[in-house]
Amino acid sequence: MHSLKTVLLIGFLANGLLLAACDSSATANVAPPDSENVKADRSKNTRAVGQFEYELRTEEASVLDDRFPFGYWEITRVYPEILSDSHPLVADAANQKIAALIDQYRCDGLGDQSFRTQEVFLGNGLLSIAYEAMWMCAAMQSPASESGSLNISLTNGTEVKLEDQFRGPSDYAQFRNQAIRKLNRELEDKVSDAGEGCPEVRAFNGFHTDGTNLIVSSRSDQQDSTACDVEVSFRLQSLEGKLRADSVLLAGAREGNAGQQ
Repeated sequence: MHSLKTVLLIGFLANGLLLAACDSSATANVAPPDSENVKADRSKNTRAVGQFEYELRTEEASVLDDRFPFGYWEITRVYPEILSDSHPLVADAANQKIAALIDQYRCDGLGDQSFRTQEVFLGNGLLSIAYEAMWMCAAMQSPASESGSLNISLTNGTEVKLEDQFRGPSDYAQFRNQAIRKLNRELEDKVSDAGEGCPEVRAFNGFHTDGTNLIVSSRSDQQDSTACDVEVSFRLQSLEGKLRADSVLLAGAREGNAGQQ
């Protein structure tokens, strides 16, 4: 169940003031209280074997700035925060990786910034998320966007590499080739429907899981275009012969609980 709690994010607002102070021509001001929209929305709805849980956080801030086309700029971030009483160091390592990912989509100065977690899976030993980001910094002519995924081991807090989950290089190579063929078939259908010209998929550059399926994706190199982005899924049960017996993907599928934003 979601609960809404209003908090004051001093960092966002202080950042706006400092940026204005550094530019003598700026007229950016922190929005007055009645136009301020800063909140944290937390949802405790996923647990893995009683050791980890996440709270889905929503952070929003608006700052007035008459140099920006709409007279203000906004920040929106929706992301999971991992909690664990029994493994606080691992939870902290996972949260640091999430924070580092969000930082990749921040403007150096003023601008609209959005990071939204689309899917969250918390399983036995695995956190897997899919996200979308959009940003339009002050010097940009048009917004840029990007989607991707992040997979973190809840055993040691490190990022999970897909190839390490397979029994050996040959098993991974077979899966990789199968996935690329499937992605190209999906791309052909998408191009046919949209009339777009997209290059052939030669590799996939992201994956996540919902606990039942392994989803792999090919993302466009152009940050302002998603026309050539495709993804395909594989039932994890069908991959058991290729995955390691101790793979976090299989452990998550057996004992995890899924949540979705």
